[in-house]
Amino acid sequence: MVLRLLLVIRQTPQDTSKSTDKKTEKKLTYVSISQLPQFTTGDRKYGSHLHSHTLVKRQRANISSTTFRRTLSTLAALLRNPPLSSATARCNAAIRRRLESGHPTEAVSAFSAMLQTGSRPDAFTLPLLNRAAASLPGFVGTAHCFGIRAGFGRNVYFCNTLLEAYTRHGLVAPAHHVFDEMRVRDVVSWTTLVSAYAGAWDPLEVSQLVTAMRTNGDCEPSAVTLSVVLRACTDMRDAIGGRQLHCYAVKSGWAGDFLVLNSMLTHLSWTASLEDAAMLFEQSPRRDLVSWNIIISEYSSEGNISKVTDMYERMRAEEVCPSCETLTSAVAAFAKHRFLLQGKKLHSFAVRSGLMDTVLVASFVDFYAKCGELMSSVQLFEQFKGEAATYGQPCSGPLSTMECS
Repeated sequence: MVLRLLLVIRQTPQDTSKSTDKKTEKKLTYVSISQLPQFTTGDRKYGSHLHSHTLVKRQRANISSTTFRRTLSTLAALLRNPPLSSATARCNAAIRRRLESGHPTEAVSAFSAMLQTGSRPDAFTLPLLNRAAASLPGFVGTAHCFGIRAGFGRNVYFCNTLLEAYTRHGLVAPAHHVFDEMRVRDVVSWTTLVSAYAGAWDPLEVSQLVTAMRTNGDCEPSAVTLSVVLRACTDMRDAIGGRQLHCYAVKSGWAGDFLVLNSMLTHLSWTASLEDAAMLFEQSPRRDLVSWNIIISEYSSEGNISKVTDMYERMRAEEVCPSCETLTSAVAAFAKHRFLLQGKKLHSFAVRSGLMDTVLVASFVDFYAKCGELMSSVQLFEQFKGEAATYGQPCSGPLSTMECS
């Protein structure tokens, strides 16, 4: 493996007597650093050799002091954090592929095979193991013990993924124990523990953690933190707490973040009134697809067909492409009021746009049935079943329990 580090880019004007254009010629000076996998932490002898080599290069190339210091910092970082061995990197890639494919058990098997081959796990391997443990009940404790024995108990990334694994299984006490044992905590650590107590419906502990995060932890809540707490306030119908969080978001500059905005829209829709949510929506300078979906869904739930139609048309006018969730909410409103023509137009748009997922197909089947178009309802149902059989996909979700005769 050879890594080429750019040491300097010197710009030398060409001779103006030979050319009228004052172009510049970039002369690149490189240092080749070979056999990086042999780097080890504390390899001072090899590090000193590299340092001396760059000093010579600096003198020959007239490198600026700023560029030289930056280069030395890069070399020091490489010595402190050597590249992964090829075997470990391959094993990590194999574990990650299985996780991303939705096969945590196979990921654990790949980890076991890694140990059998003699490859040593690194700071990237064990967080992957924790991700697998988050999907496997009863395995998170094993991953915890292995990580501690391997010496990763003080690694922030490992501890954060372990916190997430415990939280996924609702194990708040072990998660808090891991948090207490951490020497260094970041905003992810605090947010994950806040999420654990929010999921356990413990508003007092959530409030205390957020306060401690700002005072003792010297760490300000992020957009994700605010979103988690807002979701807890929404679930517990805590309108006052939600208002306070909104004020904090405005003061701290997070109010314009899409995650915080959408969490606040949902909170206001459920705890205050849809009018308050709509007012916040209109006042927001930026809105994303989720923002539109929240408002359209709430108007659809109220059966306000005029607002659903108006918001959908405004959404299209602002060149925001609807999603399956958008169309499902609109179809539900059209079905309540038997708006056959509007529903057919929506159906045509969904087919042209390729947005016909299972839930949306079920919504259109229900729509045509309520509008008295039983043949259209049956044909759509049979068509979807035929396409699912053709591509080897089971008819699942809302359509799996429907029968058309």
